[in-house]
Amino acid sequence: MGFDDYRNYLGKFVLITNITLFLLILVLFAVKGFTSEELTELFKYLVPIKALYLTALVKFILKQQKNPELLRPINQNIQPLFKTLTKLVFYVHIGSLYIFILLSAFNAISFDFLIGAIIALETFFGIYIGLIIDDLFGKSAS
Repeated sequence: MGFDDYRNYLGKFVLITNITLFLLILVLFAVKGFTSEELTELFKYLVPIKALYLTALVKFILKQQKNPELLRPINQNIQPLFKTLTKLVFYVHIGSLYIFILLSAFNAISFDFLIGAIIALETFFGIYIGLIIDDLFGKSAS
């Protein structure tokens, strides 16, 4: 798998998992897994950080649409360690968010614990995901 293919794979993964995360939260709210106050609180913490990730992707897509030849020269093979690290960071991050949100919706953990977990996850993984997204889709992609 070349760099471009892997970048497209991760871009789709980030887009799809972020959309489905918010859809999951809305479904859980609809079945009374969260109160309206809890829904507001969840969105208060999740929307800003997820918007940052998605902004880098949208900027990349817009740039690629305008000048595809500028963003296609990087087609070398991707390093196995980079591939493993990025998948680990992305999968553990989004998987943990899904699990904690589901556990809270079904009252297996408290909502306060969920908020603390989201803050911890976004702080810890957000730093690395930000670096990876910037490397794949940010300034270095142009």
